[in-house]
Formats: sequence, structure tokens, C-alpha cells
Amino acid sequence: MRRRLPWLVGLLLLIAGVLALLWWPRIEKLEVAVPAGSPVQPETLARRLQPFVGRRFMELSLADVRRAVVADPWVAEATVRRIWPDRLSVSVRLQKPVARWGETGLVNPRGEVFHPADVTAWRQLLPLWSPDEADAPRLLAAARWLRTQTKLIGWTLVGLTRHPGGSLETHWLPARILWLDGTDYRSQFERFLRAWPQVKPELREQATEVDLRYSNGFTIVAASKTDKRRRKQTHGAKETD
Repeated sequence: MRRRLPWLVGLLLLIAGVLALLWWPRIEKLEVAVPAGSPVQPETLARRLQPFVGRRFMELSLADVRRAVVADPWVAEATVRRIWPDRLSVSVRLQKPVARWGETGLVNPRGEVFHPADVTAWRQLLPLWSPDEADAPRLLAAARWLRTQTKLIGWTLVGLTRHPGGSLETHWLPARILWLDGTDYRSQFERFLRAWPQVKPELREQATEVDLRYSNGFTIVAASKTDKRRRKQTHGAKETD
């Protein structure tokens, strides 16, 4: 037993030394990688990470670090690593805006809305809007579908809004507004595309609004070339008050 005691003590000291090496070091260095041309500067993310500097290496919660990084609106995903003995490495995947949301938000390809501090550089993106941000995926899908359907008439979608009642207000170039039912917009728009060539050329040219929210046709609001007055005509639809 006495012969084994020195070995046991040595083993315990070795284990204690290894544990001390693992637990004693603290995070002293930050490595932050962002894609080139990113709207987020590495220095900005580094400031978010400053509270983690000085934490013990093994005690540092990578989940907490990840949450701090993705709190930046531009960060879609963060990869976080501890590098022995004192480094914290962070790389990020950024949001890719494909549309605007109102005046202050942007929409990514999955239809998720995020709100950077400044959206000025993305003013050229298609504006979407609804009182409920949960509508963003459906609006983005509707916008994508509508854009694929207008090659025959040469229109360009430039705005899409969902109103509280469910109606879709779509803005186009040339300057026109089309109203659609949010639950049946595809069949309504397909019917419109079939009927539009049959509308008189003069009326097509002067049309400023088209309401497709009818089961059997649509109405057209047109501005007169001579006196700029607005007049309303129906195309196979019964008008409702």
C-alpha cells in the first residue's frame, strides 16, 4: 500500500494539473470574420463580444456568445469556437435582403423580416407591407408568383400590401393598381390575364385601377385623357357598393 501511495499522489497531482490547465486560462483574444462588403463591421461585432473577454476558457457558454452575435439584425447565423488557450473565434452568415418591409424593415429569402438600423441602401427592393409581420412569407411568395405571370402584358410589380381585411393592393408599372383577394389571387389574376387583351385599347391605356375581387369579372377605373376625370367601367362583373 505504501508503495502505491506515491503513484496515487502523483496521479492526483497530474489530474489536478490538467484540470488547472483546462479551467485556469481566460479568453483574451477575439477573432471575428465577416463576408467581404458586409454591412456589418468586425469591430461592431467585437464590441458585442467584449463582455465575454476575461471569462474562463471552459466556463464560457458558446450558446450565450451565439445569442449575442445573432442579436445584430444583419446576422442570420453565427459559428462560435473556443481555440486553446485563450481565443474566441466567431464567423457569421449574413441576412440577404430580397424585399423591403414598410419603411424600416427588410425581408430575407425565407420571408423573415429583420430591422437594421439603416435601410437606405436597399430602397430599390420591392416594398411589401402588412400590419402583421407573420404575413411576410405569404406576401413574398405572392410577389414571386405575380412577377412570373406578367410577361405577356409587360407590366412590372413595384409594390404589394396586404390590408387587414385580406385584400392585396398591388402596384405596377405602367402606373396602375390591381386589387386582389388574398386567398384567391392566383385564379383571379389568371382570369384577368385572359380577359385583359379583350378590353378596348383606349380603356387599357387609361386604366389606373383594376379591381379583380369579383367571382365573374373585374372593374376598371380609368382617367380621361382630356379632363383627367376618373370613370369606372365593368368587365363582366356586377358592381357592389
